[in-house]
Amino acid sequence: MAFMMGGDIALRASGAVPERFIAVFYSGLGASLLLAGILFGRNYGRLRLDAQTN
Repeated sequence: MAFMMGGDIALRASGAVPERFIAVFYSGLGASLLLAGILFGRNYGRLRLDAQTN
């Protein structure tokens, strides 16, 4: 996490990549992490429900 934050700060400060690229990248990363969290919660809920019924 510290590496990603440091890399982001360095990329923004250097101007090596446009701000639009950074915005799209982090929007996609956030969306994929949100989806992964939702799917994890769904699977965990199903597992708990199955454990209670058996």
